[in-house]
Amino acid sequence: MNHIPIPVSDRSVCIFVWSAWACLFLAAMAFVIRLSPEAPCCDDWALLVPVLTGDQSVNAQFIWAQDNEHRVPLIKAILIPLVLLTNGEFQVENYLNVALMGLTAAMLIRLARRLRGRAIYADAFIPMALLHLGHAEIFTFRLTLNHTLAMVLTTAIGGLIVSRREVRTMREIVYAGLILWSLPWCGANGLPVVLAGAAWLAIAVLASARSKETRSRATLMVGLAVAIVAVLLVLLYFAGYQSVAGHTEPADLKMFISGTLQCLTRILVPYSKFAWPWVSWLIPLLLFATIGLLLVVGFRFSQERVRVLGLLLFLGAMIVVAMGISYGRAIFGVEACMVSRYGTILTPILLGIYAVWCLYGPVSVRETAPMIVFTVFALGFGLQTQQGLVVGTVNQESSQSFLRDVRAGTQADYVASRYAGVLYPLNMVDLVCKQLPKLRDAGIDPYMHHPKETQFGDGMELAPTPIEVAQMTWDGKIGEGVGTDPYAIFRLDQPRFVRALRIRFVLTKGVQAPASMQFFWMCTGVNQFHPNERNVRFAVLPIEREQTRIILIDDTIDQIRLDPDDGPCRIEIRELAVFEK
Repeated sequence: MNHIPIPVSDRSVCIFVWSAWACLFLAAMAFVIRLSPEAPCCDDWALLVPVLTGDQSVNAQFIWAQDNEHRVPLIKAILIPLVLLTNGEFQVENYLNVALMGLTAAMLIRLARRLRGRAIYADAFIPMALLHLGHAEIFTFRLTLNHTLAMVLTTAIGGLIVSRREVRTMREIVYAGLILWSLPWCGANGLPVVLAGAAWLAIAVLASARSKETRSRATLMVGLAVAIVAVLLVLLYFAGYQSVAGHTEPADLKMFISGTLQCLTRILVPYSKFAWPWVSWLIPLLLFATIGLLLVVGFRFSQERVRVLGLLLFLGAMIVVAMGISYGRAIFGVEACMVSRYGTILTPILLGIYAVWCLYGPVSVRETAPMIVFTVFALGFGLQTQQGLVVGTVNQESSQSFLRDVRAGTQADYVASRYAGVLYPLNMVDLVCKQLPKLRDAGIDPYMHHPKETQFGDGMELAPTPIEVAQMTWDGKIGEGVGTDPYAIFRLDQPRFVRALRIRFVLTKGVQAPASMQFFWMCTGVNQFHPNERNVRFAVLPIEREQTRIILIDDTIDQIRLDPDDGPCRIEIRELAVFEK
């Protein structure tokens, strides 16, 4: 494209857009500095902590192993050296996420201006979409580099499609190949985009070979080889692939459609019982209009057909990603597809819509249409920021509480149980319990300075026969919760100073969602059960398997109240014991 002199007015617009980028980038970085958890969280415990403690050797089998439905060898190859070099500074991943998002936003701003020949105020939408605080999980939780890098690479292949009618040079092919060959190793989220990008690349080099400008046989063969290898890498991804227990397809078509719409809506706004049903039509409407525009352009302008086909493939692949998320997650509840990381993964949809209207919008609406996209997104920007601050604050407070318990030498099994479902998945309780003392023994700060865990003496077993139940029936050791707030109260023989309570139980319920188990304690005549004092809550998996929880009390008590869940459930108590020393 020929150089276009920059109008004076364009300079002021550039200042506005780049100032927006700088402010949003600094705000995102400050968000990470302030709220990124110092403690390991999420898949840190499965992938990084065992390497740090020496429990897991880094070999090909470990690098290739599945993490849920995903293979993330590229992510492991990046994060493991970083965590080892920083001796357990897990927040480095969050800083890297912000840096990648900021760099991507900067490159897209430049691309938009180059394609149009000048900047417009609506280009501030690009950094807003990539750096808003609604990406709270990406900025404060882990393992999230796979989502970020997949999104960055997806955006890069979309930018390559947008910027070229054909692929004519070896450099362009190499660039496309690096993206397409890297994307499968960031998890399953990028696989549809790899297939779409490979199809586009093959079509683009074939179209280039037929043009009068270039007939390079080498370029054609290399381009086709790159596309074929990309497809083969997708097939390799599934070599030895195993289905993940508990991750099943949606129960019905209605749930699947609803989950897909939730994924698309999450690009604009966080979950809200009042907001999401009313704005769920916005992204589908924008997609419908954009696809219609692409079809018209492809029909009328033959020279644009390769690029138009690439953009259709790109948007189609992103829709498939949204459908795939719904397929695997909608079964887990109404909010399962509205978590912020899914909005991050699908952000390229909105960026693609914006690019199409900037490129092909009718002259009369070429600036109006991008401004509409900018305005639609801006309407949800406040909600994204508010929700991001809430998520970040909760993560940071949970991390600080976790580290306080660790430094105090609190029982590893209590710590592991208390923060399960908050800082890491429920199925990691045993892993966290095992790794906590190993972090200390490995000399990893801040774990190296906390004392050995205290040990309890012999326990006094209580009869699992409650003195009072509410919204429950009780028979022997089994309670059936039948209301929205079932509970049972157990009495000690006399007031005693209790260090801890241990319960062994089996809890099941009618849905797969985790149960919320809560314990209260009191001493008759001294205090009473209180929602904000003398209680602790645990997230519990509803499974047909015995589980154990330790509850630290350190108080004189004579009554214990057990709330097994916030709804109908079944609990069998196999042991209820108190420890006085």
